[in-house]
Amino acid sequence: MESFSILVVDDDKFMVNLIQRMLAVLGVGQVSSAEDGEAALAIVATDRPDIILCDLNMPGMDGLEFLRHLAERKANCGVILISGEDRRVLQTATQLAEAHELNVLGSIQKPVKPDALKALLQKFDA
Repeated sequence: MESFSILVVDDDKFMVNLIQRMLAVLGVGQVSSAEDGEAALAIVATDRPDIILCDLNMPGMDGLEFLRHLAERKANCGVILISGEDRRVLQTATQLAEAHELNVLGSIQKPVKPDALKALLQKFDA
């Protein structure tokens, strides 16, 4: 996992910090973050992360709209959806992302737990 580059897209600074710490413990080498979909698209355009962890609820461009833009750009990164929303909302968002032919590794309800995150990261085939 140390060769992975990961982008965390979430407007909650505490959650971003928590996820970044978990990723560091898991040995992930490069982690960047964005507060919303617009900032994340700018990063994706230049850095091309291997995996994107994306919250669904964000101001401005939310997670679903961001995923639509990723699909339009034919992004070949892995995607992990994170949200405090109900499990069914996460399931629906996952199905929508898969319908757009994104490489969805799975979804995690907040609060994110290290074991669940590790399991989804291990599904990524660089």
